[in-house]
Amino acid sequence: WLKSKKMINLDSEETNNICVGCAGGARITIEVPIEYEELKNQAVMEIMIKGLRGGHSGADIHLQRSNAIKELNRAIGAIREKAKVRIIEINGGNKDNAIPREATVVISVDKKDKERVKEIIIKEFEEIIEDNKEVEGEMKIGINEVKKDKAMNEKSTDNIIDLINVLQHGVIRNSNTIKGLVETSQCLAVVETKEKEVMIKVTPRSSRASVMKQTIRNIKSACRMIDSKIEVSNEYPGWEPNKETELLKEFTKINKEVTGEEPRITAIHAGLECGIIGEKHEGMEMISVGPLIENAHTPEERVNIRTVEEFWKVLKKFLERRDS
Repeated sequence: WLKSKKMINLDSEETNNICVGCAGGARITIEVPIEYEELKNQAVMEIMIKGLRGGHSGADIHLQRSNAIKELNRAIGAIREKAKVRIIEINGGNKDNAIPREATVVISVDKKDKERVKEIIIKEFEEIIEDNKEVEGEMKIGINEVKKDKAMNEKSTDNIIDLINVLQHGVIRNSNTIKGLVETSQCLAVVETKEKEVMIKVTPRSSRASVMKQTIRNIKSACRMIDSKIEVSNEYPGWEPNKETELLKEFTKINKEVTGEEPRITAIHAGLECGIIGEKHEGMEMISVGPLIENAHTPEERVNIRTVEEFWKVLKKFLERRDS
């Protein structure tokens, strides 16, 4: 039913900006089986990290903000090198499209090692804070003693620590087409302890379908090493940037005539409808444009009214020119 080979998407959120590409993505859920053992003469501690900046798992991934789950796991790994440690529960993050801001782990250690372990935790977090001071100004940690009667056994503890260690978080590859654009990334978004397994959610993104496939294969390989279950869902295609279309040239020309400025040609590391439509209608020339929208998808979302009028003038003139 769709006959046109040119499409203007009105979902861009920056004025005087023409978007020509976006990332595809998927939601990956990992279930790591766990087994418990009774605690006998161990001290139990709850370790918390909070106050991180977080952000969107695609649009903000290039800012190198800390991941609370990864940083907490770093501290557990440091303890494991010096003392016998068992995870009781670990939880962090609450959305699969957001960088985790908070995480909590409950661990057990031998009572004789309790004070030494506290020193290890404090020292490791001092290093974590120092490593991230340019981007994380309000990182906080807490250590409390609590009571529990069982903990994960050694194998389950090691599997959790090792899997979180090897799962990538952050930028994997930058675009060769648009300077400064992230092409492929991965966000370790959520970890949640359930009755018989620890659930981990990972969000990979890429504007290249072939690279996206390999990124998912890498995650599957890591999961096979510890015999965990993995489910890939909600896959959506990316839109590979193309700066040579006639549609882009025409709209750029009109935009300059109306505003007196050369528009920026960009792409975003998040999803747009263009990826889905472009996959189903091969050869479709597409651009995404719009007025300035701030804090999208939050209670503070707002549109800059002045830019709506300016954008409408550009769009109207473009349509009139094509209709004449």
